Amino acid sequence: KGTPFRNEAKNWFRKNSKLEVIEHEIPIYKLSGNEKDREFGDIDLLVIDTVNKVFYPIECKHKSGARNILEMKREMDDFFGRDGKTKDAKLLKHEKRDAWIKNNLPLMKSFVNDPESYRVRSLLLSAEEIAIGFLAKDSEMPIVLFNQLKLKGDSIITNPPAK
Repeated sequence: KGTPFRNEAKNWFRKNSKLEVIEHEIPIYKLSGNEKDREFGDIDLLVIDTVNKVFYPIECKHKSGARNILEMKREMDDFFGRDGKTKDAKLLKHEKRDAWIKNNLPLMKSFVNDPESYRVRSLLLSAEEIAIGFLAKDSEMPIVLFNQLKLKGDSIITNPPAK
């Protein structure tokens, strides 16, 4: 389900936005040339605002929303870690990737001429409403619903509401 959703999001940005869209996923270790950076995964979708100089690394998630309390617990465990063990927490992995990109802006030179002058605003784009969206409100990694993006346009990511 992930790749078709990523492609749908990519096509939406191409047709409905003035932002530059990178056509392919970007493995972090290929950007750095360092196999150790495999732990950071990849950028599912990179969208770039060349006017305001912002990189939008987007993690595309096509998860079905939890339908009962057990599924909600599993979803929270997946995103936040279980029993205080955050090592495998998906949200932490996305936040670490965000920090890596911010700390390695010169490696984004294959996308823009002056990457050091850009800001990074990573986000998680969800195909459906997910319970963790309510719990991760204070996260540096905003969770945006694809339906809201389609309804309100890219201004919900380019001009996010103040916290």
